[in-house]
Amino acid sequence: MSGGLGLESISSRAGGAACRGTNASASHRLVVEIDGAVHAGAEARALDARRTAELGRLYGVRVMRLPAGLVERDVEAAVALVRAALG
Repeated sequence: MSGGLGLESISSRAGGAACRGTNASASHRLVVEIDGAVHAGAEARALDARRTAELGRLYGVRVMRLPAGLVERDVEAAVALVRAALG
């Protein structure tokens, strides 16, 4: 459990590279990725898009991406966004 939201880590191979969904809620079919600065470049964004598509195809989940800076600055706001996505 993470943050009391019923989130678990998942792993998969997506976009030709191993990846780990930062957190996932199986009952809500939601993966939450915390993206740091390394995700800002065009190549990283393309890999993220492939990974997002693959997670959807393999597991039928949607992927929510949160900037690491938001999580570091205002974790309550980040949790509120995840809670809203969970419904």
